Amino acid sequence: MSNLLNQFLARVYPYKKVLSALFLLSAFLLFLGLKSCYHKHVSKKEIYLIGRDSSWYPIQLYGRERYLVAFMNDLIGEIAIKSEIKVAWLESSPSFLLAGLDDGSFDAVISATRPDSLIQGKYLFSDPLFKTGLVLVVPSSTAINTLKNMEGATISVSASSPPPFTIFKKKGINPLDVNFVHYKDVNKGFELVSRGSIDGIVVEATQAHILLDSLYKGKLRVALPSLTDEGLRLIALDTPIGTRLIEDVNTQLKSVRHDGRYQQLIKKWGLFDLEIP
Repeated sequence: MSNLLNQFLARVYPYKKVLSALFLLSAFLLFLGLKSCYHKHVSKKEIYLIGRDSSWYPIQLYGRERYLVAFMNDLIGEIAIKSEIKVAWLESSPSFLLAGLDDGSFDAVISATRPDSLIQGKYLFSDPLFKTGLVLVVPSSTAINTLKNMEGATISVSASSPPPFTIFKKKGINPLDVNFVHYKDVNKGFELVSRGSIDGIVVEATQAHILLDSLYKGKLRVALPSLTDEGLRLIALDTPIGTRLIEDVNTQLKSVRHDGRYQQLIKKWGLFDLEIP
């Protein structure tokens, strides 16, 4: 018996790596299958109650709040159809959104709350439905498309906030290699960039969009997507139903971006897409 076993092992040994690879592949496919079955068997709710604050606090929209409401109605409506779910909107104060999610008043909320390590264990966050935050504006004639092109440049930043050293470090540039000047009036800051007196200005996205779409159209442009990870996301509790909802929303959000429908809605409501420089 011992000789037979040794003969068998001797024949199998040359194929050890192949067998190991086949075993790992089988285990991986089994995992995917079980995950798929689990996803399919998590029942969908008949209707999802989504809480929101239509002022979109703390995002500053300068009178365009109603356009973002309309955009979000259209976007979530299309995602819901593709996901084969129904949604109902419930208005809320910004301070009650997460509390309402906790006590079951809402199944999900749309909020500008950022995903961080302190709350990610309790809540699930979708990909950004609408991105906001700080952007870098430069002359349209320049070829600048990354912060690294701004080394040695003079950039204007708001006098009401400290220079964005942390932001620049995260983008791979030493803030000491940039000359920061402060502006009190964003309009004057834009004029200085337009004249070539300074190389760029860091400003809140909505302010930038309003000025770039009017006074400085064709003269200045946004050099980058947003410099900060701010925006509106769908948030749900970390439960099986919440997990399925967020996964479905992320899948269909990618779909409407891929087929161009997202950009059509952005244009329809006069907003901006910071995923596109």
